[in-house]
Amino acid sequence: NNLPGVLAHLSDYSRRTAELRMRLQEIAAYPLFLLVCLCVLIVFVSTVIVPVFNKLYGDFGRALPLPTQLVLSFGDLCQHHTLELVLAAAMIVAANGLIYRTIQLRPETRRRFDELKLHLPFFGPVYRASAISRFSHVLGMLLENGVPAPDALELAGAASGNSLYDRAGTEAAHLVSGGAPITESLANTGLFNHGHCWILRQSEEQGTLERALFRLAESCEH
Repeated sequence: NNLPGVLAHLSDYSRRTAELRMRLQEIAAYPLFLLVCLCVLIVFVSTVIVPVFNKLYGDFGRALPLPTQLVLSFGDLCQHHTLELVLAAAMIVAANGLIYRTIQLRPETRRRFDELKLHLPFFGPVYRASAISRFSHVLGMLLENGVPAPDALELAGAASGNSLYDRAGTEAAHLVSGGAPITESLANTGLFNHGHCWILRQSEEQGTLERALFRLAESCEH
């Protein structure tokens, strides 16, 4: 119906998605950087600093405390079995990649994994906001350009990047096909909080649901 408008919305949506993905990567990179620094520091202390104290204790003829002995044992392991440790780390990374691919291929496992992501401390709200943002933006764009509500809901769920919101879009589409309002159908999924649903309900009654969906998407991105 309005190809230039659809293309403009798609361009804006792609830009916002790229920015959101970059923000997620930045958020995830910081704790990963701290973890790497912590591991490097532990290895450095175990292989360079603690052996000095080992020599001092040995000169005094005193036995090392148990925690220090454990750290020294770890240092010896790092010094004499470096290749084995690197191979073990590589195998763990490869196994994690294989597990992740298996999760993505099995719908039920993927659903549980996506649900777990939404409840993670610190990262959970970010994943939820990302899914809601994509869902709302695509739904608003499709409705604004005349796509039937049931089809728009299913497509928005598929574009959310989360299998729970994908299923929620399908469930809401069935309810809308039966005559239920869009906002009521979304509220019944339990994935949108009361405040969001109230705003969307008021906007749907006033005929401005599309604009409210765009505002909701923007608020979730900030």
